[in-house]
Amino acid sequence: GKSGSIGKIMDVPMEAPSCGIATQAVYAGVISSFLYGYHLCNLNSCMDFIALHFEWCKSTKRADCLVSAMDGGLINAILYLGAAAGALLVGRPFMVNYGSRMQLVISDAFFIFGGLFGALAGGIKFLLISRLLSGIGLGISAISAPVYIAEVSPAETRGFHSAKHGLYIAAGLLAAELVGLPQDPPDQGLTVRNNWWWRAILGLPAFLAGVQFLLLKYDLPVDSVTFLVRQGRMDEARTMLYRTYGMIPLELSATGLADTKVAKLELKLKELAVVAAEAGSTRRITILQALHDPFLRCSIVVGWFLASYQQLTGINALMAYSNKLFEQAGIPPNYLTLASVLMCVANVAVSVLSTKLVDTWGRRTLLLWGSSTQTLAMASMVYVVQILPLESQGLMAFFFFSLFVVSWNYGLGAITWLWLSEIYPMEIRGQALSACGVIKWISCFFIVLVARFLNLHLSCCLFGLVSGLGVVGMWLWVLETKGCDIEDSPMTPRSERSTSVLLGPGSNQASPTSNRVGIRNTANAEEGPLYVHVD
Repeated sequence: GKSGSIGKIMDVPMEAPSCGIATQAVYAGVISSFLYGYHLCNLNSCMDFIALHFEWCKSTKRADCLVSAMDGGLINAILYLGAAAGALLVGRPFMVNYGSRMQLVISDAFFIFGGLFGALAGGIKFLLISRLLSGIGLGISAISAPVYIAEVSPAETRGFHSAKHGLYIAAGLLAAELVGLPQDPPDQGLTVRNNWWWRAILGLPAFLAGVQFLLLKYDLPVDSVTFLVRQGRMDEARTMLYRTYGMIPLELSATGLADTKVAKLELKLKELAVVAAEAGSTRRITILQALHDPFLRCSIVVGWFLASYQQLTGINALMAYSNKLFEQAGIPPNYLTLASVLMCVANVAVSVLSTKLVDTWGRRTLLLWGSSTQTLAMASMVYVVQILPLESQGLMAFFFFSLFVVSWNYGLGAITWLWLSEIYPMEIRGQALSACGVIKWISCFFIVLVARFLNLHLSCCLFGLVSGLGVVGMWLWVLETKGCDIEDSPMTPRSERSTSVLLGPGSNQASPTSNRVGIRNTANAEEGPLYVHVD
């Protein structure tokens, strides 16, 4: 039968070129991932020198006063308030219409200005403006980058490519620590190098963002097939879909469907056209409306839980204050930045492994294993701090903090936004991810600000408790999405769409002509390229 033939066509294996257009677009997109990681801890190695330079403690030799702690905590934390504003901005209709590629271009503009304000800062006001602007860019790109990577990647390698988001976040974290190594040790005070090197650390993102701006705006302006279909640009969508698999969209005759790979691509295009037609037929749905729809409510709430949990585990606080925590564990001042660097090296190594596991182990499995290991690492650190003498804590702190960081990376770091980008229908994806982003960054703001005033023992207790509670929540609520179509998530399956108050056939959301897409019929080969007619 017809359904059987379609089933056989959809089972045909497809393989995209390893260095094709999709891969090139992914590597342009992960520059944002790198900037994400870099901004999380670029102040870790230089904040004391900034305090000395501006004499927050009324001295060029002392940086451990209350004023320094408050100003440093605010400068660190305001990044995340800016990120919350950026995440809120992503959900606005005009930003949704731009698509994820142009959203990344806009985020680059914020990163460029933020980096310049930081490099040229003349006081705390300039530093706050720098971090706020960079935060807005971070909030936009932290949502748009994983979505862009997931959408431009072929389904067969989406997990592999999407895991690169976490890998390059880890690379950015490592780079932020490495650029701090040329500084003289903190106990030497404000040397000539320490007096200006922090400006280079804060200014570097402006250069990297400028590179990505030029790539995505002019050299590699690749939009996803999903976005092009949604915009009604079917010819461009077909061209991009074929290029993704290293094929050329020739003028197709009726016999062209004998090529099962061509047929599979055309069926995929038809499915996307149907989804776009359904999405286009629906009035804009707000998050509050979605919460009142039983079909959408679960995915919204679970998304909020996972977005907040990712940050409340304390990963960004640990990375931002790792030097301080290592110092409390007894590591000598000369080796603080080196310890942070080695921790980030381990993080990058595990991130490389995680890119291989996403499409084999699955999303849920990696989330559970990663969070369980995080909990174990922090529980062990509580024991170390309480039982072992100070001279024995340094090495153990390095080991268990590194275990915590790499566990977070291959679990919550690599998977959270991949999973979130896969669970929402097209009609609410932008709004839902925007809300998740706001919740994520507000959670991050509070945990980073609070952690500035916690000692080693209290930090480990807090991070371990939150990690343990989150494992239980994920076990109960997070479903596996490995191998699922991005428009047919188990959290919101298309087979149950008719039960939705907002998306079902009786929702009163559709216009009379909303279920038709302007695509030419395939019946007559002489009419041109193969198109799909949607009734």
